[in-house]
Amino acid sequence: MKFFIQLTLALFFFSMACFSQTDSHHLHKGINNETIDKFYLKFENDKDSIVGFDKDAAWKEATLYASEEWQQKRFIAVLERNYINFKYNLLPASPNNPTIQAPCTNPDFETGTLAGWTALEGPNNNSQTMAGCCAAATTQAIIVGAGTDPNVPALPTVPPGGGNFACRLGQTGTGGTAYRLNQTFTVTASNSVFVYRYAVVLQDGGHACSDQPFFNIKFETCNNVVIPCAQYQVAQMGSGCSSGDPSFLTSGAWSYKPWQTRSFDLTAYIGQCVNIEFTVGGCVASQGAHPGYCYI
Repeated sequence: MKFFIQLTLALFFFSMACFSQTDSHHLHKGINNETIDKFYLKFENDKDSIVGFDKDAAWKEATLYASEEWQQKRFIAVLERNYINFKYNLLPASPNNPTIQAPCTNPDFETGTLAGWTALEGPNNNSQTMAGCCAAATTQAIIVGAGTDPNVPALPTVPPGGGNFACRLGQTGTGGTAYRLNQTFTVTASNSVFVYRYAVVLQDGGHACSDQPFFNIKFETCNNVVIPCAQYQVAQMGSGCSSGDPSFLTSGAWSYKPWQTRSFDLTAYIGQCVNIEFTVGGCVASQGAHPGYCYI
């Protein structure tokens, strides 16, 4: 389902914008008196065409990205359409033909450097769409050795049993900015099972989910096709956001996810170019005070 969520976000809002330019007929007004355009997809698809589509999970995700019922219904309609396109291979082939990349380099930072990785930053304009991230180089991807987190003493800076180094991504004292660490490589038989470790530290700003500190993991091909089932997105839970990850622990004013070890089988992508991407940010630039950062 994560595949369709991530793939859908840009398409959903882009489609809404495009439709408003071509259709002058409106259904009704939103709770803020905004104009709502007529929709371009049907809400009910043939049941046989969506066998396997998890509608309960879709509704759960829809409530994260939209507050009004009419928005949620449209969001689910787009998810169903994308599911049908994917299931029956109706998606157009990408015109891109990416070049072969080198095998995965320094995935565990054991060189004590960022060799093989690209570190970027940009303003966080929306913690769910990650709008604004990330076009500029950043100095907030820092190689750290053994020690403890400056805000959460119970969190080691290096994963237990995981080596001598890790990368801390993001600022520990302020928000407003999103940070991204990514690596592109060609999948081979020897690196087809990608093992990674991460820990996350977020601070509650009391904002809506789209404004809260966040963390995101994304796997995609170099044609920008999101790889299914490899995604993780979380916003800080709080008074204005009830849909975060309940497995986070609390330490004073901070919430944190202790070190996690995950693996993902890329065997189906052997010979293809893929991109691994970690993104983290504090609360949005218009709020700006509350940090979010992670360890990889």
